[in-house]
Amino acid sequence: MLLISVFPALAALFLIAGDVSSLFDQRAQAVRLAGAAHIAAGVSDLVHELQRERGLSAGYTGSGGAKFAEELPRQRAATDASLAALETELADYEASAVSEEAAEHVLDLQNGVRALSTMRGRIDDMALTVPELAGAYTGLVNDGLRSIETLLEVGSDEAQSREADAYLAVIHAKEDAGLERAMGATGFGAGAFPAPIYRKFVSLIALQDDEFRRFGLAATAEQIAELERVLASPASQTVQQFRDGAHRSALEGEPLNVDAARWWTAITKKIDDLKTIDSSIGEHMVAVADAQKRSADLQLLLNALAILLVGGVLATLVFLIGRSIVVPLRQIGDATDSIARGQLDDALPLPAGRNELVDLGQSVDALRSQLKAAEEAKAEQTRLICDSIGTGLDALAKGDLTHRVEADLIGPFAGLKQNFNQAVDGLHDLMGSIVRTAVEIRASSSEISQASEDLARRTESNAASLEQTAATLCDVEGRLQSTASAAGETVRQADEAMARVGDGRAIAADAVQAMSRVSESAEGIDTVIEGLDKIAFQTRVLAMNAAVEAGRAGEAGRGFAVVADLVSSLAMRAEEEAKNARSQLTVTQTEVGLAVESVERVDGALDTIHDGVNKVNELLGRMAEDNQAQSSSLSEISSAVNTMDKSTQQNAAMVEETSAAARNLDTEIDALVGHTERFKTSVSSERDTASRPAGGRLSGPDGWAPPMAGTVREPVAA
Repeated sequence: MLLISVFPALAALFLIAGDVSSLFDQRAQAVRLAGAAHIAAGVSDLVHELQRERGLSAGYTGSGGAKFAEELPRQRAATDASLAALETELADYEASAVSEEAAEHVLDLQNGVRALSTMRGRIDDMALTVPELAGAYTGLVNDGLRSIETLLEVGSDEAQSREADAYLAVIHAKEDAGLERAMGATGFGAGAFPAPIYRKFVSLIALQDDEFRRFGLAATAEQIAELERVLASPASQTVQQFRDGAHRSALEGEPLNVDAARWWTAITKKIDDLKTIDSSIGEHMVAVADAQKRSADLQLLLNALAILLVGGVLATLVFLIGRSIVVPLRQIGDATDSIARGQLDDALPLPAGRNELVDLGQSVDALRSQLKAAEEAKAEQTRLICDSIGTGLDALAKGDLTHRVEADLIGPFAGLKQNFNQAVDGLHDLMGSIVRTAVEIRASSSEISQASEDLARRTESNAASLEQTAATLCDVEGRLQSTASAAGETVRQADEAMARVGDGRAIAADAVQAMSRVSESAEGIDTVIEGLDKIAFQTRVLAMNAAVEAGRAGEAGRGFAVVADLVSSLAMRAEEEAKNARSQLTVTQTEVGLAVESVERVDGALDTIHDGVNKVNELLGRMAEDNQAQSSSLSEISSAVNTMDKSTQQNAAMVEETSAAARNLDTEIDALVGHTERFKTSVSSERDTASRPAGGRLSGPDGWAPPMAGTVREPVAA
């Protein structure tokens, strides 16, 4: 029932889950659209401030710093504040709303605005021309416009796409108006329009008209009416008058005597009005996206509630249906457990009504009744078995082998009765055979016991003789092994002496070689000393030359003459020390020669010693080999005697054990005969005969009777 209930539940949950998945997609789309709308609005505000800063910077540079000097710092602060607001928006929406392409454009815009400080300083220093600064600002503005375009690509329906087109059209028109403001500020501030500036000025007016037409195709009627109101405003009329004046000046050469600040004020008012339109559209886009997000959240909440409701209803149904089936099944299961444990007296509590479970319960109760009747019959048969078989077993335990089971048993128990009676008959016959056999074994065991004791005494005597012989051989073998070991140790000591003599000869050879190397080194030292003599002689000659030159120098060379005398003295001392070293070296060479002769004599003596020790070693080796051979032969003899001794000892122990076993066997046979007396059989006469040994002799107190004369043969000596 649980599985039957689960399949519809899973089907319902699957349908709801499909709807939930679609709602999640819609909500994700709404979140992306809301984030894109918010960020696009922030980028639009930053672009607007950059456009204003671009126009003021162009006017300031074009007038040589005479105009817009007070407005420019305030505008820069407004631009930085707009950048901070955009970064706040990005912190909230960037992860879910900004695509990779849009993020790159926004990042370029942020980095460019952060780097404006350098360009602002150059503008303040008049180090940039109007086209240069306008190009830099325009690049930042274009990054912002591309960011807005990529951000608004997330829209999916036609209405959102048209509103995004209208939004982009008014933003681009506002950008063209901002560039027109910068070009106009340059021309009106200078009192004339250069040809390049005028061409740019005219193209920007044409671009604005195109963007307004694009706006009219995509915007709503209310938004178009708002644009027409802006274009018909006094500020727009003033801008048109300045345009006409610029045309006349450029085309007809009419003097251009206008107030540039008035141009700036009028076109800035027009741009601000356009900004109002784009802000209104942006706010509407944000409101629509937020509404879609809230709607998706509400739908998700409703679907979650529906899932919980369906799950609760299904769980309730499963519980109720399961209870109507599981409770009776549990009752029947408890009843079958009671039957399995042997509890057959209590009737089964059956559920009310007529159904399959009630029929099953009645069947189980009928089975309980049948099992109860069978148990009662089994108990009666068991009682009869215990009375008959139990009595027979009790008689058997008392040794009565004449009792038989006579009760009338039925079924498989009749075979049990027959088996019991047959077992008692077989046991009756077996006990009779055991009694007769025990009498015969007791007579034979007495003879074996006497023979075993005689054999044990002779074996013990032989074992004592062999043990004494083995001990004597072991003592001789030990002395011979000691002699062989001493000879081997003498040979080893001789080998070590020969090795030491060889080492001494090697050391003597090394000493001779070392003395030869010392002699060769002495010859090299003599060459060095000869070189030192030459150096000392040349040094003394050089000192004499220096003294001569110092004498020629007169008073100025007096100090140098003193140094020359000192050098000459050192050279003479070097010659004397070289002579002393040569004398000492000659003595050393003589002593080295004497040492070499002494070492060679020592080497000859060691050679003689080595030959003598080698001959002694050979004699000792032959002696050690002879002793070892004798020791080996004696060891084999001793091993053989020890083996014979162990065998004899084992034989003696075995004979002793055999004798003891024979005595124990006689005792056990008497005990066996005594045990058989406990059984009641029909062969009582044989039991009386078994109580006496063969020949009518009575057994002793321990059950052993001495053998008759001539019944035991003399054992053969081992």
